[in-house]
Amino acid sequence: MCYNKVMKKNVLKCLLAIGLLFSGFLGFAQEYDLYKEAPQEIRELIQKADNLIEKKQYASALAAISSESNEFIIYKQVEIYTKYFVQSIMHQMFVVKDLEKGEDLMELRKNLQGDFNITMFDAESVIEEFKAENGEKPILDLALGVFYYDTLSRYGDQWLKSADELISLAEKYYKKAYDAGYYDIYSLFDLGTMAISNKDYETSEKYFLQDSEIDPENPSVWFNIAVARMSMGNYEEAIEPAKKAISLETNEDWLADEYFLLTDAYVYTDDIENAIKNTTEGKKKFKNNPEFALTLGQIYLFYENNYAKAEKEYIEAAKIEGTSITEAVNYVANTGNWNNLKSFCLKALKLHPKDNLYTGYVEFILSQAYMLTDDKANALKEIKKARALFEKAEVLDGYIEAIEEIESLCQ
Repeated sequence: MCYNKVMKKNVLKCLLAIGLLFSGFLGFAQEYDLYKEAPQEIRELIQKADNLIEKKQYASALAAISSESNEFIIYKQVEIYTKYFVQSIMHQMFVVKDLEKGEDLMELRKNLQGDFNITMFDAESVIEEFKAENGEKPILDLALGVFYYDTLSRYGDQWLKSADELISLAEKYYKKAYDAGYYDIYSLFDLGTMAISNKDYETSEKYFLQDSEIDPENPSVWFNIAVARMSMGNYEEAIEPAKKAISLETNEDWLADEYFLLTDAYVYTDDIENAIKNTTEGKKKFKNNPEFALTLGQIYLFYENNYAKAEKEYIEAAKIEGTSITEAVNYVANTGNWNNLKSFCLKALKLHPKDNLYTGYVEFILSQAYMLTDDKANALKEIKKARALFEKAEVLDGYIEAIEEIESLCQ
């Protein structure tokens, strides 16, 4: 099918947002009880820590559980250090603090000032030493999965182990914990993400569906259910989770992706009417995003054979953002109608007259359109304009060979 841009963009959301998704999860309620087998006094300490975390008193949360040491306490320590640190040095030394009114954790990570105590916490060593003395504990496998996956997301290949090894370890310990009945919204999401990266879409769907049962208000979970189903070719079944993701999303950057994914699902089910309706709705919400106009142009051109409507959308996209012109030109050129290409270029020339690079590119394409309609006089006229504009934009070297060839053909 010609229409494949949307799917390519959206599958990446799950794979590239690894390091960002944790902060998006922090406000969601978690109904699954990881501490169901913990002694009552440990449960009370962990609840106290959770109450402090809710108030963004992260150092105090650590202090609240420091008097005890068992597998459940270690898991909570790993969670606090990996999710709520202000500064991390190789994920073995951490600065954790109680936030003051008005302070934001993400902003502090970008611009930490002042003197702070650094705490040594080597999760690998702590857990392995505990296991050596007390035996295997499933919740510590979960803790290792959390630690390795978080380390991967923040350090990649710049850590003590390679990225490939971190992925392998995270998957190993997450699955070991899962098989023992220990998982949470984070591990299920991470397992689903890794399954997608392995192109195991059926398994990915399983994890994300289970995640949706304990984290039903998380739009990223529904988004990735839709991605998994789209990847398996289950386009009809992808529509409802994509719609649910849109209804729940609060992050505008991701909301745009969810609109594109739903449009993709509609297109692949030949529901062009709803594809247009959904994309138009997204276009109204994101007035400065040219991708919606470009997508509508594709649909009008390839599925309704309506060049007039398509051209209008392409012009609008180029008006919003000049760099969109290259994509729009490609779509118009792919129709093989050179008169349409000339018409489009002549209209596009009016949009950014002071932008030498933009205008030079349109003149360059227009000269080729004239060549393809055997109008060498106008082709030579436009290529000379393109040469002059590219020279002003200081990019002539990148086009000079093509320009000289067109000039030669026009003689």
